[in-house]
Amino acid sequence: MKVKITHKETIKPYSPTPPSKKDYKLSLIDQLTPGPYVPIVLFYDSTTKFSNDHLKKSLSKTLTYIYPLAGRKIDEFTIECNDEGVDFLEANVSNITLSNIVNDPKIETLCQLLPCHVLDRSIRQSDQVLLRVQLTKFPCGGISIGVCVSHLVADASSLGTFVKTWAKMNQENDQECNGIDTGFIVDVTGIFPPTDLGNNPWLTLIPTEEELPLKISMKRFIFDNSKLATLIQSCPVEERYATRFEALSAFLWSSIIPTWKDKKSDIKVYILLISINLRNRMNPNLPTNSIGNLVYPTMAKWEVEEGEIDYKKLVEKVQESIRKVDDSYITRVHEKNEYINYSNSILELAITRGNEVGFAGCISWCKIPFYEADFGWGKPTWIANPVKFPCGFHLLDCVDGSGIEVWMGLPEEHMKLLEKNEDFMSYVSLNQDV
Repeated sequence: MKVKITHKETIKPYSPTPPSKKDYKLSLIDQLTPGPYVPIVLFYDSTTKFSNDHLKKSLSKTLTYIYPLAGRKIDEFTIECNDEGVDFLEANVSNITLSNIVNDPKIETLCQLLPCHVLDRSIRQSDQVLLRVQLTKFPCGGISIGVCVSHLVADASSLGTFVKTWAKMNQENDQECNGIDTGFIVDVTGIFPPTDLGNNPWLTLIPTEEELPLKISMKRFIFDNSKLATLIQSCPVEERYATRFEALSAFLWSSIIPTWKDKKSDIKVYILLISINLRNRMNPNLPTNSIGNLVYPTMAKWEVEEGEIDYKKLVEKVQESIRKVDDSYITRVHEKNEYINYSNSILELAITRGNEVGFAGCISWCKIPFYEADFGWGKPTWIANPVKFPCGFHLLDCVDGSGIEVWMGLPEEHMKLLEKNEDFMSYVSLNQDV
């Protein structure tokens, strides 16, 4: 694919940020979040009502509401909301259509539709633009909108909030935006107080592909609604069926474990690291559209001494690890300042017992309203998160809202074993290299 950048400019907030809001305080979770950017690419077929200038203006208005994204980091504790702005790139593709990419997605191709590399550490954080956007036009008339938002100030839920708000602002057409939500900015430093991290290893935890010891294979597996229903019905737990996330994540975990067992017989414990959204687990709940990093890593653990892999037991372990993260648990973490210790214990486990521990990561973007991002020319025909996982999986809603896309990364030899697993493949509706 040939992508040519035709224009680049800086978009600043439509109205200046008041002096009273100049400092946005980072929480401990913000400080500990590894990786420079959270990316997404949204694809749109019909753009008859499309206007470059209007899209830029609505972005500018959105930044008035979510003003930290237009600021810069000035120290380990603070984003200065100085309205320096965000990057807006315009690009053209000359030799491939949007449908070509959607039907046969490849991460290397999708990354060209992003405004920057998601693991870019080439500039000082004090100079890092916190939000970058790339608008790409295809010869078929379709467009893609690639967004990279700094992980310093945003998790996946924040990214969803930004995209949906920008889309709604673009629909308003210069009318007063009375329907735009509030509650974007919430100070959680009282719950997760920041600290001087020094050279905490979490800050550089995510390696580049070149730094990985093994060649990684990425696959996109589609699980349709009927297969998900079958999984759910196969594991009633504690007088109720598992949720779609619990059933599918446990099934994927149960399918990955045998690939480790075949290659590394000295592993004694298998761990699934799950990122939990804290917004609706605190009392009172935080606004669902609040920006920042409001996630917590929890571990489901299965030990070899427990015997043969039992899918139902793995579902129970996933449920237990999620269920424990409630308001009282979060309060204990806060009062005892356990977040760093907990995070470091995971890292220490990986380092000191690396040959005895099989780690897999799990991230879910399901129910984040990316497919509601209608800028005025219809909802996205598809979304993608072009990131490689060294060992783990990422869940996204299918465009029809019923099935789930699984983007899975495994060492190449492990992936070959997974694809030979007939039980696993019997649940897969579509299998693609990405």
